[in-house]
Amino acid sequence: MTDLDGLRERLDAADDRILEAVAMRCAVIRDIAEYKRIHGVPMNHPDRIEYVRERYRRFAESIQIDARRLDLVAVALIEAACELETRLMAARAPEAQE
Repeated sequence: MTDLDGLRERLDAADDRILEAVAMRCAVIRDIAEYKRIHGVPMNHPDRIEYVRERYRRFAESIQIDARRLDLVAVALIEAACELETRLMAARAPEAQE
């Protein structure tokens, strides 16, 4: 194995941790959707979305990468979360259970 192969294995391991974190995030989104459904909380909270995006941008700056890049990651995660939440809330709406 070359040094590059070893580095790529480390990168793959880091990517695996990212994917595990995404799965964990989706599990939390499922819990949030259920909470919102039960308590009648609206799905979209623009202040929360901006808070998440700003956290990603600040983190990017702290590791000296372009904040716009991590903002794109945040947007992708937020959009995926909103789609999942919408699906879950619609599937469990009282009308859907009758």
